[in-house]
Amino acid sequence: MIKDLKKILKNNKLIFELNARYKCKKLKAQYYEILNHYQEKRTQNDFRFLMEQKGFTQKWSSKFNNKKLHIFYLGTNELQDKSGFIQALEKVAKVSLFIKGDNSYGQYRIDQNPISSNKKRLFELFDELNNSNQLPDILLMQTWEWRVGLSTLVDLKAKYKSIKIINICMDDRHAFYNYGDPESGTSGLIPVLDLVLESAEEIVEWYIKENVPALYFPEASSSDFYFPIDIEKKYDVGFVGASYGVRKKIVDALIENNISVKAYGNGWNAGILPLKDTNTFFNECKIILGVGTVGYCEDFYALKLRDFDAPLSGSCYVTHDNSDLHTLFEKGKEVVLCKNINEYVEKIKYLLLNQDELRHISKLGLKRALSEHTYEERFKKLFKVLGVKINE
Repeated sequence: MIKDLKKILKNNKLIFELNARYKCKKLKAQYYEILNHYQEKRTQNDFRFLMEQKGFTQKWSSKFNNKKLHIFYLGTNELQDKSGFIQALEKVAKVSLFIKGDNSYGQYRIDQNPISSNKKRLFELFDELNNSNQLPDILLMQTWEWRVGLSTLVDLKAKYKSIKIINICMDDRHAFYNYGDPESGTSGLIPVLDLVLESAEEIVEWYIKENVPALYFPEASSSDFYFPIDIEKKYDVGFVGASYGVRKKIVDALIENNISVKAYGNGWNAGILPLKDTNTFFNECKIILGVGTVGYCEDFYALKLRDFDAPLSGSCYVTHDNSDLHTLFEKGKEVVLCKNINEYVEKIKYLLLNQDELRHISKLGLKRALSEHTYEERFKKLFKVLGVKINE
């Protein structure tokens, strides 16, 4: 009955819009509250000092002069992690993966008693590796306190004192606190973290002010999964992602302006597109549509994996004017950025009428993504900071 009521409310356009605005306002208020807090907090130590304090010393890195770093990866999303991230990590390190007791990938969900379940399984896997003399050097995670538990990691470090813990944070603009609770978001893991890989540049400073070294580490993609194919361009615009909020508004506006759009994902008529078919679909599109907003907001942004997948495919990428992208791509020359729905319509119309310019943008976007925004490039930067050589 509650599910039916929720469905009715979601289908009511006015109620949906009011609810979306309320959630967005609350989300942004939380972000600015944290931002203001850290603007007033003093920086005590710099990055290099903090790395030394956490044990990332020359003595530590010299252990890997003649052997590969062993990384245990505690991942979240199988489609995300296995579309190039893990494969690239395996090129530079020995990798062990967190696998649930039923051999499925990823951490236990919110309906599976995540903290206790993840703790039990994490210790099982570490004990197995230790018993076979294969104890990892680094626990690399993409997680939150509510999912893995601070006490879990404290106990793991107490048992295996040599382990370093690194967290990848891709959602900190809305997940640093978990619905207003600092103890259950990513911030709740601060006491046990040795390094943070942060995709929001301004948040790097938050961790450093908490005496945790943090490195700006934007998302990336894989040229093994996304690359140009010489096939027919069937669609003017293509989109992959669930249908909700501003995403649907943008697609509807394009269609109303006689622009053909093919959209895949939950809520679209075409349904979900298998990961293995995504690159082919992108290559069939003249333009790949991106949406840079967070949650139900229409003016609050974060980097997306699609910001790097799409240019690597060789098609023209059009997305929100998220300022994060200004330092990663040349605006208007390598990707096309839009401030609102009207700009999406106007710029896409223009590109479809000026195919030479569209192809030129596609070419430059691909070149930039290949040279700077692959997982291989990200790991080169990380290993350089760690002082560990990569055998290429």
